[in-house]
Amino acid sequence: MSIEELVDTLQLLIWEFGITTLLVSEHFPKMDLLEFTVNLLHMEIEDGICFCWDSDNRLIDYCSMLLMFGEDQVTSIVKKINGIKTEFYLNFKDGYVRISTL
Repeated sequence: MSIEELVDTLQLLIWEFGITTLLVSEHFPKMDLLEFTVNLLHMEIEDGICFCWDSDNRLIDYCSMLLMFGEDQVTSIVKKINGIKTEFYLNFKDGYVRISTL
């Protein structure tokens, strides 16, 4: 899955399926596990830089990796479906971020 496909999928979750709250988990070995919920997560790509924001500014409150990162820093994006739960894994060289439905 590409970042562009992830951007489109996040929009579909909100507008087509009414899923507005997502769980974000950031797993990086040199940092403590960071896990929090966000509402209305949006992602945009401009000149190879990915920007994310949410309606409650939780990404800012938690100094999330998702606030801004280079598109080339992502080694892969994996989508997993388990029953009614969908998870997206953004894999980086030194860890990963999981975005999942509740």
